Amino acid sequence: MKVTLWHKEVDGPGLYLGIPMTDYRADPCPVPSLNSSVARLCLERSLAHAAAAHPRITPVEPDEDDEESSPTRAMDIGSAAHSLAFGIGARIALIHAKNWRTKAAQEARKAAWAAGEIPLLPKELRRAEAMAAISRPIIDDLLGGSLVAEAMMVWRDAKGFWFRGLIDRMRADARVVIDYKTTGRIASPEEATRLVYSSGAYFQEAFYRRGLDALDPAGVGRRRFCFLYQEQEPPFTACLVELSEAGRSMADEEVQAAINVWQRGLVTGDWPGYPLGPHVASPPDWMMTRWTRRAETDETLNPHFELELS
Repeated sequence: MKVTLWHKEVDGPGLYLGIPMTDYRADPCPVPSLNSSVARLCLERSLAHAAAAHPRITPVEPDEDDEESSPTRAMDIGSAAHSLAFGIGARIALIHAKNWRTKAAQEARKAAWAAGEIPLLPKELRRAEAMAAISRPIIDDLLGGSLVAEAMMVWRDAKGFWFRGLIDRMRADARVVIDYKTTGRIASPEEATRLVYSSGAYFQEAFYRRGLDALDPAGVGRRRFCFLYQEQEPPFTACLVELSEAGRSMADEEVQAAINVWQRGLVTGDWPGYPLGPHVASPPDWMMTRWTRRAETDETLNPHFELELS
């Protein structure tokens, strides 16, 4: 597998280290490339949505004043836990304040975000450190202390179409990939399994496995993708999840279908939205069941019911 330090351009398939997120999101490939998030839009919404989300097909001026793009407290704590657990990542900016209510604290927070740092209060840093103390041994056991972080992989398929993905954390031999996610909710095995599928993580795994298999054919069938979920509330318990064979098979089929749809859009230049219809809107099963039960038990709903007037 070709490994290159990022130098502002893609000169072929391979792994590119140290790419800034702005460069990755802008799609630096020679022609518009497909990533996991746009592929999901092709399948779950429409080609019009995929085109609108792709910077090379529908350029959008960034809104620097968009407050909604600012990280949340949970996101900052999660990012800090990532950096502490892996020993790499954005620098943590400690803000010496009791809370974020004062203007001084809020300004310091904005300055840290602008500098690419993670602003944390002392109590938030202690929380992130406690989380990392639990997740770090799990990560070290999986990756063996040798890892590649935040690297862009670029590959082409047999038809010549380009693809890209951003690897979160991977063992240096590309045989183990780990996606570490923190949650303010429950991280039990049942909930983590639900999150893998409801968040689309299963789809991303299949997409990334396809890319790594193209770049590292010797690793086909020998690669592990692990999702590590950890709660942000004490006792900061964590849960490791891997897809079943059925889950991987379904994800592979979905990714191939999304690629087919994307390539049709690129070749034809046609990016249609939803089928116009009109579509027949049938009631869902639960609504039919609810009505049937009510009609059976409520005699006033019986069509033969006659009101007796005195």
